[in-house]
Order: sequence, then C-alpha cells, then structure tokens
Amino acid sequence: MGSNASNVKRGSIAYNSKPSNFGSTCIVMATYRVVVYAPYDTKINFGGGKFSYRDVSTGVSSSINFVRDSLIVYNSPGLCPNAVSPTNIVSDEYSGTFGTASGSPTLARNRGTSPNTNYVYAAFGSGGPNDYYYGIANNTSGSTYTTSNIYPKATLNSSIPQRVFGVWDVTGDHTGAANTAKGNPPCDINQPVSASNPCGYMLVVNSAYNTDTAFQYNVSNVCTNTYYEISAWFKNMCYKCGCDSNGVSAISGTAGYIPTNATTKDSSGINPNIAIALDGVDYYTTGNIPYAGIFPATNTGSDSTNRWVKKGFTYKTGPTQTSFVLTFRNNAPGGGGNDWAIDDIAMANCLPNMSYSPSKLPQVCDSNTIAIDDTIRSYFNTYADYLWQRSTDNGVTWTNIPGTQGTGTPVWNGSAYQYVASYTIPTTATNLADSGNLYRVVVGTTASNVLSPGCQNTDGVSLITLDVINCSTPVKIGMLSFNGKLINSHTNLFWNTSTEDEPVHFDIEKSSDGINFTRIGTVNSYTNYVSEINHYSFVDPLELAGKGIYRIVIVNNRAEKKYSRTIQLTDEHIDFGLRNIVNPFRNELPFEVITTNNAKIDVSLIDFFGKTLKSKGYIVYSGVNSLSIPNTESLPGGIYILQVKNKDIIINNKVLKK
Repeated sequence: MGSNASNVKRGSIAYNSKPSNFGSTCIVMATYRVVVYAPYDTKINFGGGKFSYRDVSTGVSSSINFVRDSLIVYNSPGLCPNAVSPTNIVSDEYSGTFGTASGSPTLARNRGTSPNTNYVYAAFGSGGPNDYYYGIANNTSGSTYTTSNIYPKATLNSSIPQRVFGVWDVTGDHTGAANTAKGNPPCDINQPVSASNPCGYMLVVNSAYNTDTAFQYNVSNVCTNTYYEISAWFKNMCYKCGCDSNGVSAISGTAGYIPTNATTKDSSGINPNIAIALDGVDYYTTGNIPYAGIFPATNTGSDSTNRWVKKGFTYKTGPTQTSFVLTFRNNAPGGGGNDWAIDDIAMANCLPNMSYSPSKLPQVCDSNTIAIDDTIRSYFNTYADYLWQRSTDNGVTWTNIPGTQGTGTPVWNGSAYQYVASYTIPTTATNLADSGNLYRVVVGTTASNVLSPGCQNTDGVSLITLDVINCSTPVKIGMLSFNGKLINSHTNLFWNTSTEDEPVHFDIEKSSDGINFTRIGTVNSYTNYVSEINHYSFVDPLELAGKGIYRIVIVNNRAEKKYSRTIQLTDEHIDFGLRNIVNPFRNELPFEVITTNNAKIDVSLIDFFGKTLKSKGYIVYSGVNSLSIPNTESLPGGIYILQVKNKDIIINNKVLKK
C-alpha cells in the first residue's frame, strides 16, 4: 500500500497522500473477499493475521492484529414466509424499541446510554455524535428542529445547526409508524406525546475505521427445534458523506466527484453493512444499505423520501438449544459514510396458519357429539405436535383437553406443509350451557414444547365458537333455497320453504364476523298448508358498508329453531365468483356463488385424474346464492377440484375431503 509500493516492497503514506479528505487527513481502505464453495452448515473461520507498518520518522515498526472470527454457510428462506408472533423475545432496550419519551414537555430528546453497545455515547448536536460514537434520540437534528428538508444538505461542519455536520437526515424513529418505510416524524419535544408526535427513540451509530459491536443481547428462554425470525429496521442517515480517490468530498460540491450511482446521485460513501452473529458466528449480513432518498439539484426533499428497510433472516434452534448471544456488528468501516440508525430489533416465532372446519360457528343439537377439524399450514414441517384446548370464559383462560395431544404428518401442498387435527366434542360438553365455549389448537415443534405455554403456538386469529341448540322436536319445515343481493346499497334476501304444516316465523340475523349474530327483523309465515313451495323476502333497512353475513332462523310456537346456511354480501362489485367454501368437507360440500344476473350454472366435483365424480345444475339469482353438493360421504379422502361453469366462465377451486 502507498506510493512506490510493489508486490515485494512497502510503499509510503503521509498525512497529505491521496485520498486526503476533511482538510488534511489521509484515509486508505483495502478490501478483500473470499469466495465460499462449502456446503450448507459448514463453519468457516476467518480473520486473524496482521497489518504491519513502520514510522519513517522514528524507524519504529508496529503491527495491528486482526480479530479472528467465524461464519456459517447458512440456508435461510429470508424472513418468516408465513406469519410472525407478536411476542418479542428481545427484552432489553424496551423490547428492541429503545423506549419513548415520557413526562410533560419539554421532553428529553436524548435518552441516555445503552449497556448493549461497544461504541461511546454522545448526545445529539450539530457536531455529533462523531466517529465511534452513538446516540439514542427521538430527533436526529443538530438542534431540536422538527421539519425535514427545509435546510439543504450543506458542507461539512457548516454553520447550519439544524443538521448534524450540516448533512445528516432530520428524522424520527420507526416504532409503530403508519408507513413502515417512511417511519415517524422527528419528535417535537415542546409538544406532548401523541399519535402524530410519538417521540420514540432509536439508536444511531457514527461508525469509525474499526468495526465493532453495535448491539449485543443474551437471548434466553428460546424453544428447541423452532424457527425464529431475527430482524431489525435500518436507515442510512447520510447521503453526502463520501469522497473519491482524489479526495474530492461529496459535500464539497467540487467538480470531479463521481457519485457511486449517477442516476440516484447516491454519494453516501461507505454504505452501512451489518452482520448478525449468534454465539460469535456470523449467520447473516444485511448487505450494503444505500441511501434511498431523492436528490433534486437543490439538495432538498431527500429526508422525507429516504426509507427504513427491514433486514433479517430465519433461524432454527438446535435440539437442545435454549439460549445464545445475539450480536449486531458493524460489518463495514466508517470515516467516510456508514452512519446509520437501528430500531425495532426483534426475535419472534414463525407461526403456522390455522383453518377450522366445518365452520368457526359449528351448530350441534343439545347432548349430541360433533366433530371439528383444524388444518395446520406452515412453510416449515416442524409444527407437527398439536393439542386441543377449550375456554369457558371467552378466551381469558384456556384448558388443555385430556387425550387430544397428537402428532400429525405434515405434507407439502405446493406452497406449505399441512395436516389436519381432528377432535370430537363429547355429549358431556354439548349441553345448552356449553353454547359459546371456545375451542382452538396449539402446536409445537416437539411433544414437550406443545405442553409448554412459552413454546406452544397458535395463529391467534382462528377460534371455534360452539353453538348448541335445542333440537328435541325438529322443525319439519325445510328451506329449499336462500340467496341475497344488493339493491341501492340495501341487502335484499329471498328464501323458499317446503310445505308448511305448522305456524312459524322467520328471524333474520346479521353478523360482521360470522360468529356474533344480531336479529334485524322478523317475517311471519303464510301458514299455507297446501302450497308445496312458499316464497319470502326481506330488505335490510340499513345500507351495507363493507360486508354483511346473514342467516334465517325458522322458529315454531314451541320456540324450536332451525338455521339456514349463512350467506355473505359485500359492497364490492363481482360479476361472477365462488367463495365461502367449507374446506375440508365431509358429507356435503357447501359453497356460495355470487353473480350479477340470474343464470343456470353447472357444478362438478372432479378428481385429480380429471374424472367427474358428481355434477349438478343450479338456477342462481342475482346476488349471493348458498349451494351445496350433497352425499359426498362415500368419496375417499383426498384433494378434488370444485368446478363452477357459467356459460364461458369457468372457476376451479381445490377442496379437501376428510
């Protein structure tokens, strides 16, 4: 390195050698890379060695020893492909969010020190944090300014106090931002904390020449054999912090500087690059994080268009692993860029998705058994152990149901691994007093994990609400058809019944979630004991906004009830569609067809070899039509195609027979 150097001879470097920047300082960086051919899960040691030099003025030789390190060739699908648990295992630094300003204005702009970094703390000001310093602030301006873009990016150490060094972004943190890429506005410390002035803190690093630990945390209480997403949000804070090989600074505006990207004018110099290590072994690097703003000729407008980016990977714990040291290490040198912020550090479970059948509100007659299923789907095949739970207090507490723990066999369906967990609710739990009890499945990656509250998982959304009804003397009147449509934003319902041999009335019920229904009207029967078919209708007096789920309840004079299927209407326009398929299905295959015109449609159930097993024609009416393919109990279990034809329109949907 240096002038007059060769492959066998040292060169010389003086304070004013090229590249010389920031007045009279020479900055030289040498970069090496290693191409890795090793297979996955191979641990590779790197680092070590030394850099030696001699001071020509004193003749003294010195060496700098490089730290030994190691990495692993790790195969990760990226971030969790399914869903992420809201529970964050990282508990330090306010669960990775670095906290929020508290109290009354004037609020604290700088939070104070952190025990989790090797950098040196400095409060924010126009001249810092400087190289190898960090700050934890809710406003990164050089003063307490709250408006981005009003002052242009200037020259280094300019007299503009609103920006650190005259060039850093003025920004707020990331936690809870409505726009996750844009983040929050800078905190106005003279106003109370509010939704528009959240005043959350972030950790900001001004990197130096030596790479070092930006954040380190001892993670404990992790579950064995389990996939976790390890991630954080990052932001490049400075777009004019580099210089070229002639020492021409990006912030000087001197002709001759060539930006790293001529299109975006990104002159941020060395981009942030952060390595994530577990127990001292590098598993992931973010890669270079460029400045993402827009750069007009006036150098304004870039703050609000710069972006936070989420970086991370998915990690599977070992068969006995319950803890490790998590490290975010600066993977690039500083001194000419590499100024960045980090927020919302998280480590959370990769969750499976749950799909219950025959519905989330299954009905059963008093003191009768009923079978319920849960289809568990996950990108990973490790959530094979399951357990059914019941809640009798509306989900406040859950109790394991004895004898329901089992192990499924996840099978790849083309996009995820899935299996079905079944449970038959006994007669002892289907009394009228049990109506409203909740059921769910929890899963784990081992038999012991599924029994541990800290290691069992559920998607947190899907729950079964049991509906027990009195069926001692069934209502004999049958409902032949039930459909609905929107007319002038109001739901119009139509239904036909079979011969009526006793007086009844029809309660019309509505729901927004398919679980909790409210009666919105009543229609009396015609008490026509001669007609084989009776036609009824009802108009919802309220305009439909979003979606509405409707059902009809036939009630006789003995207060005995019979429920129709539910139909769902939305205020969106659909010419022809198929939805609300009961999947998996058993003895029949219920579904809904929505259309804008009355039509005759053909419905077929086809096996995977293309053979039509069942077919039937239906007359459908404008709106939503509740239909079904009956008598499917004899079909073997497996995957089928439900095909619906309306003239030249064909809709195919995969269904699973239990």
